[in-house]
Amino acid sequence: MVAFACLLGSPALTLSQIKPNSQGNPAAAGGPSQFSTPQNSPVSGEKGIAADAVWREMPVRLRGNTPPGELLFDNGAPIDDFGNPASQWSEALPPWKFIAAAADDFSITDAVSPDTIARISTVRVAFHFFQSGAPAAIPTTTWTGGVYVTIYENAIGNIPSGQPNEMGGHTGTVVASQLVPMAELENQTLVNSCRPAYVVDIPVNLLVAKNHTYWISVVPRHHAPPQSAWMLSADLPFDVSMSKVYFPAVNINSWTNNPGNLGFCAAPGAPAAGEARELSFQLYGQKTVTDVGACCNAQTGVCTTVSSVTQCAGPFDVFHIGTICSLLNPPCAPVIGACCNDTTAVCTDNVGIADCQDLDERFVPDTLCANLVPPCGDTTPGACCKPDGTCEDLSILDCENMNGVWTAGTCAAVQCPPVNDSCQFKLTITSGFLPFSTLGATTDGPPDAGPGCPVITNDIWYSYTAECTGTLHISLCDGTNFNSALAVYDSCFCPPVLGPRLACNDDGCMTPGGASKVSLPVTMGNCYLLRIGGVAGATGSGNLKIDCVPAGHGACCHADHTCEVLPAAACIAPDVFTPGELCSPITCPPPENDPCAGALTLGEGVTPFVTNSASTDGPADTPDPPCALITNDVWYNYVATCDGEVTIDLCGANFNAAMAVYDGCACPVGAAPITCDNDGCSPNGAPLVTFPVEAGNCYLVRIGGVNGETGTGDITVACDPYGACCFLDGHCEELVEADCIIAMGTFSGPATTCTPNNCPQPTGSCCQAGGVCSVVTEAECDGLSGVFTVGATCSPNPCPQPLGACCHPNGSCQEQTEIDCNGNGGTFQGPATTCDPNPCLQPPGACCLPDGSCQFLDSTACSFANGVFQGSGILCQEVTCPQPCCPGDMQGDGDLDLIDLDPLINAVLNPPLPADPQFCRADVNGDNAVDGLDLGAFTALILPGYATCPPASVFCCPGDCNSDGTIDGLDINEFIIRLLADPPLGSLELCVADVNEDDMLDLTDADALVTKLLAADTCP
Repeated sequence: MVAFACLLGSPALTLSQIKPNSQGNPAAAGGPSQFSTPQNSPVSGEKGIAADAVWREMPVRLRGNTPPGELLFDNGAPIDDFGNPASQWSEALPPWKFIAAAADDFSITDAVSPDTIARISTVRVAFHFFQSGAPAAIPTTTWTGGVYVTIYENAIGNIPSGQPNEMGGHTGTVVASQLVPMAELENQTLVNSCRPAYVVDIPVNLLVAKNHTYWISVVPRHHAPPQSAWMLSADLPFDVSMSKVYFPAVNINSWTNNPGNLGFCAAPGAPAAGEARELSFQLYGQKTVTDVGACCNAQTGVCTTVSSVTQCAGPFDVFHIGTICSLLNPPCAPVIGACCNDTTAVCTDNVGIADCQDLDERFVPDTLCANLVPPCGDTTPGACCKPDGTCEDLSILDCENMNGVWTAGTCAAVQCPPVNDSCQFKLTITSGFLPFSTLGATTDGPPDAGPGCPVITNDIWYSYTAECTGTLHISLCDGTNFNSALAVYDSCFCPPVLGPRLACNDDGCMTPGGASKVSLPVTMGNCYLLRIGGVAGATGSGNLKIDCVPAGHGACCHADHTCEVLPAAACIAPDVFTPGELCSPITCPPPENDPCAGALTLGEGVTPFVTNSASTDGPADTPDPPCALITNDVWYNYVATCDGEVTIDLCGANFNAAMAVYDGCACPVGAAPITCDNDGCSPNGAPLVTFPVEAGNCYLVRIGGVNGETGTGDITVACDPYGACCFLDGHCEELVEADCIIAMGTFSGPATTCTPNNCPQPTGSCCQAGGVCSVVTEAECDGLSGVFTVGATCSPNPCPQPLGACCHPNGSCQEQTEIDCNGNGGTFQGPATTCDPNPCLQPPGACCLPDGSCQFLDSTACSFANGVFQGSGILCQEVTCPQPCCPGDMQGDGDLDLIDLDPLINAVLNPPLPADPQFCRADVNGDNAVDGLDLGAFTALILPGYATCPPASVFCCPGDCNSDGTIDGLDINEFIIRLLADPPLGSLELCVADVNEDDMLDLTDADALVTKLLAADTCP
């Protein structure tokens, strides 16, 4: 089921006349003001209101010179000239033989609420009398039969659609006619001199459509003489149509053009004869009627004109405020459409709205089932924009049961309209600051364009009840991000009965295509309707600010450039008062350094400043953090008095201040600031900056606020000069004293320098070649070509030590430092010695001597004895040394003689294998072959005589323990090794260590070795 209020809007109005009874009997003279209404009028018999109550409301008694209500139409003041048309009905009983009438056209224009009706409550006209010898006449004593005010349609040919007849009624079409008794006439003011006339106010109660052309006829009823004539207007005709006259007595039997003025009373600037053809009148009343409405029942199609929305609260009633049933367009009619049951997927065409109200039924007016979107029975969820502005994915049936608006898709892809998108759901607000958004808004206000006011689209609505009598300021300037438009209407009625537009603006915030603001007079307690929208479909968000300045109050600009809203009496000179204004838009006299070109000189110490009333002429771009966008700025020139760092702070400022400093003092500023700050004094506090300067250079200081804030404060400036800062390591940096202390240096004083470096230099270890360490300064160490380590000592020695050969007890050799060698139990051979070749004494082992014997020798001694070393630690009993071979001694008896010849011949004939001992004996010539050549060699050996094989011998030099042929310090370790090893008697190891040659190895040999070393003995 759908909410019925959504089905019918208020239709646009055209003039469907309320046609009077053709007889049109008016009320008798002296009776109440009333419309003459037809018996079959839709007004007749309507609920909650008498048959003629719409027309019989109490007339307003006029007081003073200005009628109550709004001036609806002005056709000009009376011209002081002759030629005015007669307009009078006789007072005799019908038939009224004398008829003279005049009529003129009018149209009540309204672009704000064009589709509503207006109420005319006063017709002001200017009449004069043809005296014809009668006593002086005035309207309140002459118009004894009252005054007929009649409204006609504009007929073809631009003439009234009807005219009075002799029976007191009208022929043709009449919109409305009202007889006003003479006693109710007001404001009879005599005007003009050449042709005196009375200005008369006639109270009426006439409802007419706006933006539509009508004709009005005012005909007094009385006996003649005198005869009444309607004064011509001093205004020239507003269109081609001119006023009309109807005077059967002089054969003017239809509406005819008024011939105009005669020009008898010509005055400077007066129109020529025949130019003034309009009638003088004004219409006053209510431009938009809100106490009348048409109540249309969508079930029955019956319309009832009612005086309150509370009288239109029945099922399927739709209230059209500000109109009557006969003016509804389209007329009230039963609403039928497609009725879909989404549960059963059954849809029926041409069903009345009252017959489609179950919860699972969906009614769509003025359509067929085949055209439903989504199709009947389709429960696919879509985006449902609910009345509170939120969105939920629901089926269309569930959405409509929640009075939502369903759209295919999902909430993620749909922008729901704001809660106050429709005027009927306007939000009530008070003075203050309120965020708003028009995203998703539709347009339900009028185009309403005018001077300074664009066509407003995508609008939202607010109602505001004035909290003061004075000036209302409405601003969207703060944060609005689209091309906005703003309108304010009197009263808080919604379209189609919008009140008069009081103010409208497009770009009042002074940014083309930007935000809007208005100011207007208001009365406390009155309700005003605010409409916020966009230009050319623009939408966005922003902030709405409302302030009401009471009458007699205004912006008071004080001498210190501050401003506050005060009563006029409280704003005393030299303060400047601007009535009705807020401080924010008022330009109080700015500080003299408001423009950059007016920058003041700034020196060290404390200087008060003020930014109140300052404008913004600095760069608009926002620097990187910690800077902020600076507004409402003032300027200072600062010339540095030192080479160092300057600190500028605004820590005493009473507002959210910001500061930027630029290199150089030229205006306008071209480059980015060298420093800027927003809250250096404290979080969210005032700015503080420190920056390097050169003495004599000029720096431009810009001080302003954040987000338009202004205020006062003190500028504190201090220039801290550079000086030499000495550090413990002896290096020097030019710093300000505070930074030197923070860096744990020693400040040498302002303006001191680091060239030359006069800082005390520290000592440290200096590592020189060869691992030598000394404690000196860095400069001294550089002179020694050493490596300097500040603060280090030489105990222990931190320097890298040289490498040398280290002989270990097992005879292996490593290149190590002396310390490492000694620590590993080795013997250091000296710096730069190497292990290639291995200089280390090897441990003794079995040495096979040439004579086939075996001795326990080290490898060196074995080699010296021409022996074959069998390996360290190997004992002689563990090896079999090869026995000596005597070539030719085939018998092995140590002699070379003929006894050996036969075995030799046998060997030559039968050569032995090389491994056979006989091979060596038979190879006499030593060519590794046993053959006949060996016989010749044998013969050569024995020819001189018998020969023998001499025994092998081993050379031994007691004291030369390492067997290198020299007795020196290198033999000491080898002696100790042999002393501890206790070699066997007869061995070379014992021979070389038995220095005193007593065939024993003991400590007495150590003394003998020392003696030989001291005597520098050598081996033979």
